[in-house]
Amino acid sequence: MKATHHKTDLLSGASILAVGLAVSAYCMANLERGTLVEPGPGGFPLVLGLLLVLNGAISLTFTLMGGRRRAPADETPAQGPSLRVLALVIASIAAFGLALRSFGLFPACFVSVLIASCVAGDMGVAKRLIAAAGAGLLAVMIFSVMLSVPVDIVTWPMEAFK
Repeated sequence: MKATHHKTDLLSGASILAVGLAVSAYCMANLERGTLVEPGPGGFPLVLGLLLVLNGAISLTFTLMGGRRRAPADETPAQGPSLRVLALVIASIAAFGLALRSFGLFPACFVSVLIASCVAGDMGVAKRLIAAAGAGLLAVMIFSVMLSVPVDIVTWPMEAFK
């Protein structure tokens, strides 16, 4: 089969690249970057912006050079946005925001990933629980341990049970 360039591949790569460039330019112009040892408020967003630029550039390069092979699954007509998926993603984000202050980082991540994993209909309960626990542990390791963000790992909101 002949490799083809898909509009969605080009658009997604260009979008990621544009967002990364915009974030990086904003951070460079308006925020103090600091040093590697003591990063300023613009250090972390700048790194994320540069990673988006790299991701978008790689995506565009692969799309323009090789395209992608059309699989039989590509022959099915495109479907519109799924309200179920949208509702689950919004519920996942809301659950994280509501649970973080009351229950701590690990439970908030756990619940958020558990809700978001319901999007994948073929994922079993055990895999969902493992993914949620792994994401919670990873968030604790990154934000609490490595970055020393002052956030409670686990808290209990009810005074009677403390």
